[in-house]
Amino acid sequence: MYQFLVVASFTDHIHADAVCGVLEEMNIPVIMEHIDISDEEESATMIRLMVPSNFVHQATRILHSTDMETHGSLLVANG
Repeated sequence: MYQFLVVASFTDHIHADAVCGVLEEMNIPVIMEHIDISDEEESATMIRLMVPSNFVHQATRILHSTDMETHGSLLVANG
């Protein structure tokens, strides 16, 4: 069984879906984890993309080689 690690986090679904699609096109398995945080007055959503540990370097290289990295909603995990 593979250990999945976070390679990127997003604040919106559109960009998370786009990057997920790019990784899947490169035959990299991806899990999208949706995290909702809220209290009585405010809420926030984050989407984390996770790949198997043996795909982390390949996925990170792809993220860095595309202009998706520079979009404000993408936070690329280091390591």
